Amino acid sequence: MGKAFRFNRWKAAQEEKQRKAEASRKAAHAKKRAGSGNLDIGHRWIFGLNAA
Repeated sequence: MGKAFRFNRWKAAQEEKQRKAEASRKAAHAKKRAGSGNLDIGHRWIFGLNAA
């Protein structure tokens, strides 16, 4: 468990941060687009559950 392990943990953390940032950006965008009624659709879209 040397450098490679530490690097992989770091990389995973970076990807998680990026994913969260993207999700919150999409949430803000969905809120803006939705206005009032369509927030549920925006919410499902953010979490990738659009099939439901």
